[in-house]
Amino acid sequence: MPDADVIVVGAGLAGLSAAYRLAKLGRNVIVLERGEYPGSKNVTGGRMYLHAIKKNIDIPISEMPFERFVVRECITFLDQSSSVTLELNNYNVSEPMSATVLRARFDRWFSERVEERGATIITKAKVDDLILEDGFVKGVIVGGEKLTSNVTIIAEGVNSFLAEKLGLRKSFVPESVTVAAKGIVELGEEEINKRFNLKDKEGVAHAIIGFTNGVHGGGFIYTDREVVSIGVVCLLKSLVEHGKSIADIFEDFRLHPAVQRYIEGGKLVEYSGHLTPELGYNMIPKIYSNGVLIAGDAAGFFLEGGPILRGMDFAIESGSLAAEAANIALNKNDYSEQTLKIYMDLLNDSFVLRDLRMYKNSPKAISNPRLYTSYPKLVNQIFTQLMHIDGNPRPHMGSIIFNNILRNGQIIYLLRDIFDFLASL
Repeated sequence: MPDADVIVVGAGLAGLSAAYRLAKLGRNVIVLERGEYPGSKNVTGGRMYLHAIKKNIDIPISEMPFERFVVRECITFLDQSSSVTLELNNYNVSEPMSATVLRARFDRWFSERVEERGATIITKAKVDDLILEDGFVKGVIVGGEKLTSNVTIIAEGVNSFLAEKLGLRKSFVPESVTVAAKGIVELGEEEINKRFNLKDKEGVAHAIIGFTNGVHGGGFIYTDREVVSIGVVCLLKSLVEHGKSIADIFEDFRLHPAVQRYIEGGKLVEYSGHLTPELGYNMIPKIYSNGVLIAGDAAGFFLEGGPILRGMDFAIESGSLAAEAANIALNKNDYSEQTLKIYMDLLNDSFVLRDLRMYKNSPKAISNPRLYTSYPKLVNQIFTQLMHIDGNPRPHMGSIIFNNILRNGQIIYLLRDIFDFLASL
């Protein structure tokens, strides 16, 4: 008899979602987490779209440890000494679409709910290797000891050496990953409410572009309860080409006046970095084989669509669907690739592969270097002149816009870029 029906490698959102569903189905499941506790390896704050966790976890949203519920969406275009912001405010929101979350806190809470369901979570457990017998994964090796299972779910994040070792995924190349640098600035709830014009558990998600000096990337600000999460996300290939480090980009972002106005006087209490898969649908590896399934970031389930960054909802859904596929295999007592292929069918019927497939060209759409150089500058020049009144004769608004586009030699590029952008989405 194996030690468990299913072993889950990684106690992030994908791994915990898989374990939650399996335990709910009465399966014997062991989760292995290399960190001191679930969430200890997660970097700072982020934003979670709530539809997946509502669907898969039978706990009211109000009882989950979210920081704030997003009621304001902002996109800012930066120039050296000015900024233009497009802002959407949602008033009287009864069903929030997304929330800000501190993963160290949230994942720890989630793991406790998983254990209450009956799963076993073992922390400080670094998986050294997989057990392979006759072409089947039969469990893992941890600290020189064997732990056996019928099915193994790999959910160890973007740096999944297990998936690579199995030959299911190739090594990452610079154009396939982004590098993120994130920080937490301590301000206090009252000060955050005042600076961002918020009340109660209202939150802001703010995407920012134009400060990277040509590097493919952007920044974000998320309001948490007592702290503000700030960060930058840049394509590794672009950083290398421009001779920049992610730390340099983070400092440029943090010190820009448009960002400083929100965090000035606050204490940077956490700073860290991590990788995310960049190419979305175009870099999904083979995610099932004999005795094994892959979920979450390890499967490349991440979508960067302009100001929208999605990964957490994909992780939760894919983890839950991996659990369903494993349960089907357990019922059949058949752990072959042919049976576990049901996982792909489940994903194809879900929003995970539907959305990733629909936006498979979005990496190409946002790779245009003018998005990070001339266009933010152009937007700021136009708005600066539109708002300028000094008593002298003032051109018509149309003339201001057209002359700025013409002066910067952008009209041909702009028309072509708009067409390419719309065609790729």
